[in-house]
Amino acid sequence: MTISARLARCARRVVKDFRLNWIYASPSRAEANPLPPGLEVRPLTDADLDHFGRSADVQARKVQGYTGSGAWGFVLAELGGAPLGAVHFTGRDCYAHDDIWPLRADQLALVDIVMLPDARGRGLAAPLIAAATAQVLGRGGQASAICFIWWNHRASLRAFGRAGWRAIGFSIELTRRSGRVHHWRTGWGRGG
Repeated sequence: MTISARLARCARRVVKDFRLNWIYASPSRAEANPLPPGLEVRPLTDADLDHFGRSADVQARKVQGYTGSGAWGFVLAELGGAPLGAVHFTGRDCYAHDDIWPLRADQLALVDIVMLPDARGRGLAAPLIAAATAQVLGRGGQASAICFIWWNHRASLRAFGRAGWRAIGFSIELTRRSGRVHHWRTGWGRGG
């Protein structure tokens, strides 16, 4: 047995679960990327919620829960048509992740992004992120937004990078078999 296999086996005896997240921040002056022709980013409506709720995709159906929790939702949709994806932001009043990364008073957190299955792989997440961020920061006077991205989720890392967001830190969360949770984080650059 290799040393790394022994370490992994030992770790499984102690660690029940773990989360490794990049922390990304939006530019302080968020500007929307040009949207592809025929598309718009607008606030989420009840009709949009119904559309996501009827989806066979489990992630798409979760959009309703974020809206119900007080988060602000935006959709990328065909002009006057059905949504293709959604994003949600929250402020300090609904933010529950200071243990992972503290949210400053002048920041928002992007807490969810989902693209419907037919819209995935078309490069639409970056324009949705950029346009929704520009809209939400423009209305509340916040300086920037942050988000957590699972450490190896390449599609999300690319989408946020293309939307102008940059890594400002990294967070590690370990849940021991005993139930005790440990957090470590490190930040760098502006916003970290």
